[in-house]
Amino acid sequence: MLFPAEVQANDWRNTPAEFRGGRSFRTSYAQPETNELQLRINPVRPGRYWLKAIWDRQPPFAYDLWSWDGVEACKTSTNNSIAFESGDAESGAPKMFEVKAKESVSVRLECRTIE
Repeated sequence: MLFPAEVQANDWRNTPAEFRGGRSFRTSYAQPETNELQLRINPVRPGRYWLKAIWDRQPPFAYDLWSWDGVEACKTSTNNSIAFESGDAESGAPKMFEVKAKESVSVRLECRTIE
């Protein structure tokens, strides 16, 4: 989920994301041996942003990201109240980055496992 800099880190559950996306580790974008997944976000307005990542690793899964309908449901949802299970993972404290007109930005997030 992509949030503008004005959204406080602890408000992510209650604030609609500027962008939501999802991928399964069973896609060609994944490198399961290193637990890396590449995502591309559609163009956004210039500004400062931060990302929140949720890695739903344990069933039941909030969305079936292996199916088109599941990915679309994830992208269009306004519900950020994702239930965490032990073994799932999430990104840590937000790292702000800036998007400038006609430029690309690369951001790397690290997720920690929830005990």
